Amino acid sequence: MLALSLDSRRLAMLKAMGTDAWWLKPPAAVAELAAAPEAKPAAVQAAVASPAGARQAPPPMQPQASERAQARPSPAKPLPPAPSARAAHAPASSPAARQRASAPAPAVVPALAPLGLLAASPWLRPDALAAAPAASSPSYLLVVDDLSALGQEQETAQRLLHNMLHAMGLAQSPAVWWSQARRLAQGEQATPIEALLSQCQPRVLIALGRDAAQAVLGDERPLGVLRRTEHRMAHAPTVPVVVTYSPAYLLRAAHAKRGAWEDLQRALQLAAA
Repeated sequence: MLALSLDSRRLAMLKAMGTDAWWLKPPAAVAELAAAPEAKPAAVQAAVASPAGARQAPPPMQPQASERAQARPSPAKPLPPAPSARAAHAPASSPAARQRASAPAPAVVPALAPLGLLAASPWLRPDALAAAPAASSPSYLLVVDDLSALGQEQETAQRLLHNMLHAMGLAQSPAVWWSQARRLAQGEQATPIEALLSQCQPRVLIALGRDAAQAVLGDERPLGVLRRTEHRMAHAPTVPVVVTYSPAYLLRAAHAKRGAWEDLQRALQLAAA
């Protein structure tokens, strides 16, 4: 057995190492330390007593009835309406409602100005420098849609109209008079159709465009219907009216030129009859 007596040098070394020489203590103290086991927490004892694989998770805690009542959400309440919504549903007696009720109604868009005819003049080719000579017995009166409303395309439309007359054999002919149908400005006076007929005494009147046809016939049906219909003027029953496309439309729709040529041929036949 080891000797229980140590010199002072060894005791100092053990103390420096933090080792307690418990065998040097009195017998009563040693017996007390041996009899009293080291106290361990309950959780540590349970972990030591039960194997690692047999650990079970604690059962979930069920909230009490009072806690469930407190945790249950209260029923949602509708939000108060926005200020704009409250203003929209304000009673009719409110100042805002009375002001809206007394507000004037939106202005009605005025209708188009009435159509009118310009005074007829002998046909003038666009590049001619002098007016065509007056005819003793004109045979054709052309009423064309307003070409001045075309802007930069006006000259092109006039050239197309000249080509149409050239195809009819009437280019620079004094027998051709023409007029335009356009919207009248406020206070502007139109030339009556009777004055045009008295001035020109035509054998046939050719209306080129829907505005021209409506100004001559007073008929607001579509242009396609007017083209397929034979027309006679009430105050000039001896003058037939042929309706065809306007030069402005033919500039955009080249496929309609064939139909326009058929209309012009029919006008030639009526004038020769």
